[in-house]
Amino acid sequence: EWAWGSALVAWTIRSVVLKFGGAATVKTKLFPFFVGVFLGSVVFVVINVTYAGVLQAQGVERIYMVMP
Repeated sequence: EWAWGSALVAWTIRSVVLKFGGAATVKTKLFPFFVGVFLGSVVFVVINVTYAGVLQAQGVERIYMVMP
């Protein structure tokens, strides 16, 4: 349920770039940018989970987590 808004924004950005820049712009500039955004978010999640684990190991009981 949470992915529909992100998918709509990504589709809109891709459509606008495709209309004004063409397929080559999507392939050479837009695709690598969003691969970097995705990898950056994965790294952030890994760091966040590691930090939460360290805090739980030290006895902190209340940690904000989206997923149960």
